[in-house]
Amino acid sequence: MYTRLREPCAGCAAPYGFKNHMSLDINTSRFADEVMSAHISGNLDAPEGGFDAIMQAVVCKDDIGWRDKARKLLVLSTDSEFHYAGDGKVCYN
Repeated sequence: MYTRLREPCAGCAAPYGFKNHMSLDINTSRFADEVMSAHISGNLDAPEGGFDAIMQAVVCKDDIGWRDKARKLLVLSTDSEFHYAGDGKVCYN
C-alpha cells in the first residue's frame, strides 16, 4: 500500500497535491522548458487532484503572480476520467 504512495506507477514521482513550477510570466520558452522537465506523477485520485490545483491557483495569489485587476482564466487539461455520482459507493446485492 505505501509503495504506491512512493511510486504510484513505474518511474513516476510520488503524488503531491499542488506544486507551482513557475509564476505567471511572458517567457514562453521557460514555460515550455518547465512543462517538458516536469516529472510525471500518478495521483491516487486524479480528478480531485486537478481541481485541487485549480483551487490552489485561485487562493495563492502571490505565488502565482495574479495582477489585482486582471481577468483570470484557468484551463485544466487532463486524460483523467471524472467520477460519476455514487461511483465510490459499495453495493452488495
